[in-house]
Amino acid sequence: YFFQIAYHTFTTLRVHSGMSEKMREYHRTMTKVLILQSAVPVVLFQVPLSISISVYFLNIDGSMITAICFTVMASYSFFHSIAVISTTPVYRRHFKKIIGR
Repeated sequence: YFFQIAYHTFTTLRVHSGMSEKMREYHRTMTKVLILQSAVPVVLFQVPLSISISVYFLNIDGSMITAICFTVMASYSFFHSIAVISTTPVYRRHFKKIIGR
C-alpha cells in the first residue's frame, strides 16, 4: 500500500501542469526523503521486533538473537536522527556549514 501511494505521488507530480518545474522537483525530492525516513523505523524497529516475537513463539533458544534485536531497536532514535539530517536538504546544508568551519 505504501508503494502504491509513493507511485501515485510520483505519477501525479510528473503530469501535474499547475506547478513550476522547480516546485515539482522539490516535491519529488521531499517524497524520496519521506520514503527513506519511513524505512528507518521499519528496518530498525519493526523487523527486529518481529524477529524477537517469532523466536519467542517458535520456542527457539534465541537469547543472542533477542539481545541483538533489542540492541538494534535501542539504536533506532540515533539512526533515525542521522537519516533525517542526512536526507533533508535544508538540514544537510546547515550541517555541512557547521562541519565546514
